[in-house]
Amino acid sequence: MESTKKYHLVIKKKVDKFLMSLSNPFYEAIKKAMLALADDPRPYGCKKLSGEDAYRIRVGDYRIVYSIYDDIVTVEVIRINHRKEVYKKKKGFQKYGDLIIWKEILRYSSVQKKPIILICNDKKEDWFNADKKSELESPRHELLKEFNDCVGSQIWIFTLVQFIDLLREKCKDETVLNLFNDLEAIKYYLLEAELKKRYKTILKDSMLLRCKECGHLFEVYADDLNFDWEMEEHDERGMGDECHYSSTEFCECPNCEKDIELTLNVWEYPPNVFNEQDIEADDAIIIQKMDLYNHILFCKKEPCNHCGEWAELDEFGLCDNCRAEYEYLLSKDD
Repeated sequence: MESTKKYHLVIKKKVDKFLMSLSNPFYEAIKKAMLALADDPRPYGCKKLSGEDAYRIRVGDYRIVYSIYDDIVTVEVIRINHRKEVYKKKKGFQKYGDLIIWKEILRYSSVQKKPIILICNDKKEDWFNADKKSELESPRHELLKEFNDCVGSQIWIFTLVQFIDLLREKCKDETVLNLFNDLEAIKYYLLEAELKKRYKTILKDSMLLRCKECGHLFEVYADDLNFDWEMEEHDERGMGDECHYSSTEFCECPNCEKDIELTLNVWEYPPNVFNEQDIEADDAIIIQKMDLYNHILFCKKEPCNHCGEWAELDEFGLCDNCRAEYEYLLSKDD
């Protein structure tokens, strides 16, 4: 089914380099297929790869391998290659790693005659089932059945985040409850680390925030901001004036509806050159900042002949406010 929202398309440098090395018609066909992933990241014929959190689509004898991050609405193209070369193979005993661990769990439980709680952050299809949106949620039914058949007991498989949430919900022991502050800190650390990893290679047109009120992680998109820039100050320096601009924005935590104020800051120096940026947030922790480079347009600024405010001037040397005031006075005289 085609996605109803447009995904950010991220192409790794090695992929772009490989694509540029191809001649037509392969170049155009692969380029068209990649761009189409932004509209529908799971087109007809795509396949979820086993042992890797990635998908692949066919374009002739070539394969495009990519990852889908639904939570940040992003598709990252990992590699493109000929069908004989595209699938990464683990060497030696590496490809049997999960199997060895599983067999050891079966052996240990058989000897101890006890059920097992397995906490596993290796969120791939070897351990977990994927839902329709490819979010890995529940342990594979085949593993649960095999454990019951071989051991005659039960096994519960959780990610650490799932286990912490379940412990908070079910446990009433005061001694254990005292550990929740540390466990919650670990939980948020894992969530942030995972999201930061996804953001690392992505030039974002959004920012990632964590609400101080409820701890919820959420994204704020550039389309939701006004970018109403105002000059805060300017200083004369060796290569011209350094100008500081700011824009005050507001957003809301989608979980607890807490109002959050954002202050965007940009410094221009030398004139017409984006020099530096900073983003501040009240009542939220900034996990990943937005790139503001494409959201401000510098123009030549001089002091207004009437009010002295630094701004873009008209042919009479007046800023917009003074020009509007001048035209208003003229209209009254008429």
